[in-house]
Amino acid sequence: MKLCSVCKQEKPIEEFCINKATKDGRNTFCRECAKKKKKAFSTSERGVIVTMYDSQKLSCRLRSHPMPAYTLNELQEWVFSQPNWSTLYSAWVESGYKSRMKPSVDRLNDFKTYSFDNIRLVTFRENESKGHKQRHLGIGTQGQVCKAVIQYDKEGKYIKRYSSASLAALEVPKANCQNIQKVCNNERPLCAGFIWKWE
Repeated sequence: MKLCSVCKQEKPIEEFCINKATKDGRNTFCRECAKKKKKAFSTSERGVIVTMYDSQKLSCRLRSHPMPAYTLNELQEWVFSQPNWSTLYSAWVESGYKSRMKPSVDRLNDFKTYSFDNIRLVTFRENESKGHKQRHLGIGTQGQVCKAVIQYDKEGKYIKRYSSASLAALEVPKANCQNIQKVCNNERPLCAGFIWKWE
């Protein structure tokens, strides 16, 4: 048994995470208190900014972009100087910490790295919506993951190019994204009465 330094309750030793730096090889606080501490930090202003910065570094690694052009502390100063920070953060807290309401950093130009002249503060929902829109329109880094499709009539006459099957499905009556893709993959002859091919 061991006494938790935070909740002051005596608990089985297994309730304390391993920590080789301590005398008995376990943390001084229990797992439950550790979870509460982690949640408290992750929902604090500093915690949100640390998460933002870590996400930016991961994004840069995945896209082979240069690392952010600022340090964590410089990002924090910038965030606190933004006129919409308090509003965004308060709205997220009041929402019960809904993920889509969480403050997020959006790059104005997706092909450039994170720098103070290329970022703005938005909600995660706004950032996500921008990504979806870019994917549909075939623009920005999100648009690069889409495969354009070409629409032809039954005689093979060119009608129109769409930046993605999902965008074509939105614009063409009775068209379905999955069925357009099946036509492109030669798994069915037509979708909505048209021939479709990958660009």
